[in-house]
Amino acid sequence: MKKTITNSLFIITFFSVLDRALGFLFKIFMSRTVGAEGVGLYQIAFSFFSVLLSTVVGGIPLVVSKFVARSQTSDNKITGSALLLALSISALLIGLFFALYYPLAYAMGKTTIILVLCMLPTLVFSSVYCSLRGYLWGREKFFAVSIVEVIEQISRIGICVAMFLMGFDKLRSIAISLSIGSLISALACFIFFFTNHGKLGASKSDFIKIAKSSFPITISNLIGSLSGSITSLVIPKLFVWSGYTLSQANAMLGASVGMAMPLVYIPITLVSSLAFVLIPKISNDLKNNNYVKINASITGAIKFATLVACCLIPFFSSCGRALCEFVYNNTQSGEYLSFIAFALIPLTVENITGSILNSLDLEMKNFINGMIGYSMLWVVAVVTIGNYSIYALGTGFALSWTLSAILNIRCIIKKTGLSLSFAPFIVKSVVLCAPTVLFSANILGVCSSLPSIFAIIICGLSSVAFFAVLSLIFGSFTFTKICVKKSRKKAKA
Repeated sequence: MKKTITNSLFIITFFSVLDRALGFLFKIFMSRTVGAEGVGLYQIAFSFFSVLLSTVVGGIPLVVSKFVARSQTSDNKITGSALLLALSISALLIGLFFALYYPLAYAMGKTTIILVLCMLPTLVFSSVYCSLRGYLWGREKFFAVSIVEVIEQISRIGICVAMFLMGFDKLRSIAISLSIGSLISALACFIFFFTNHGKLGASKSDFIKIAKSSFPITISNLIGSLSGSITSLVIPKLFVWSGYTLSQANAMLGASVGMAMPLVYIPITLVSSLAFVLIPKISNDLKNNNYVKINASITGAIKFATLVACCLIPFFSSCGRALCEFVYNNTQSGEYLSFIAFALIPLTVENITGSILNSLDLEMKNFINGMIGYSMLWVVAVVTIGNYSIYALGTGFALSWTLSAILNIRCIIKKTGLSLSFAPFIVKSVVLCAPTVLFSANILGVCSSLPSIFAIIICGLSSVAFFAVLSLIFGSFTFTKICVKKSRKKAKA
């Protein structure tokens, strides 16, 4: 029996949260084991390697999943062609790396270039992984796709700890564990691929089709990797030009982008899980020109993204400072988190609509919209130059996500004829956030005498519960809708 969207969403979200939690614990372990300098060296190596990895993987999993979802007979050629493309790109990049080895070693340093060398096999293993993952994704084998990621994370942590205990160099052990973890995930993907009746073949037409469709996504990922590096380099200079010392500027960047932003991106875990489920479904409906179903899925997805954001906005807005003081022992990151909390709505809507554009074969539109939105970060920087602060940085991000989300929705409307029936839901949800923020702030005040962890948990749970009650009272969502859906399922049965 075909899994329902709800069941699939639960599976993906559960394993995604587990994977991220394991990754977070591994980062804490790594930072305490190799120290700040070691983490810095590893970050330099990984930043360079992530550009190579983005070039290899790019949009291949997404593109393969779409084509497999629409195909009934040529799955083997689609997957095999994607594998051939990814392996070709990885071979080219590895060749270029060795050709430029000495200039790169001079620029990056001996320690860093050796770390990149230890990571390099990951390109080959990821070529296999991304192609087979795309097939499993397109066939809606969500459990297989999700469990493979957890297997990779557990394998990497286990191998790294084992190498530490055996006395190997710690930084090299971390880099090597990345490659071995990727190998294990590729082998796991092979097992799931063949047990789900997958076969490998290739054709010139599929090779060209996949390359053409994945190109804009690859470029977008590359620019995303590069823009992150540019932001890390330029933002501190803007702070310095505004009168802060270099030490203060780096601390402000760390507090905002390094500490607060990972918390800001928490709702993306849920929203991305929904996008993961919807992309094959929308791609299949697009093949059948079923725009009624497509628009229903899109409307529901945008509402879901808004709801997820609004569940966290009051908590971050009122408890941001307390949360960051507890997690990071840093108040400035908490001030930034509270300031940017309401930007969660454009962030989640931008994320889900971007994924929808990709499923509608509008990858280039998504890329262009993202670049136009990203420009707002620098427009704000220019306007506030000489008076730049973490609040100007937060405003830039908020305007960037908002503009990209609006442009994405505009493109979807042109493609599918989508109505703006979700707009009242967004407005109502934003309005209901205001009293919830006040309620959460009062709860935090009442719990101020408790240990921080208990005060934060009580505030968070109370905030979500209060928003849910208001939503039920004012009709943002109702139990009636849930009961109707259940009764329909029983009637069909």
